[in-house]
Amino acid sequence: MRSDPKTGAQQLCAYDWELACCHVPQRDVVEFLSFVLPPGSAEWSHYIEYHRLALKAAVEKARPDAPGLTDTVPSSREYMEVAKLALMDFASLRVAMYGVSNSFKQVEWLPRILSSVEGQIRRMGPLRVASERVLVESKF
Repeated sequence: MRSDPKTGAQQLCAYDWELACCHVPQRDVVEFLSFVLPPGSAEWSHYIEYHRLALKAAVEKARPDAPGLTDTVPSSREYMEVAKLALMDFASLRVAMYGVSNSFKQVEWLPRILSSVEGQIRRMGPLRVASERVLVESKF
């Protein structure tokens, strides 16, 4: 419970500490898509781009007085590259932990998630070569 400093009223504050972390926006998107899209789905890139455009629209709406601010939203190519990294992070950390917990108690949905994540990693293709900088296209 949290007290409002002006009124003293109690307000419920709930946090999901299991998922609370600081990460790139694409991390949440790839985790969500891993669970909701069927394995083998080719719609990942569509939804990742939709998310990028929604982020850009939110920036425009929040700061209509600063039209150049949307230049800080990464290009489609850059956003997808970061999504690849986020998916690999999700696979190596969260999905791996699901595998560990599966050793103790069977997680019936795990094979589906593994199939989805593995297929998408293959579909997204290799990361850029080391000579290409990820933030080259942004105007940070």
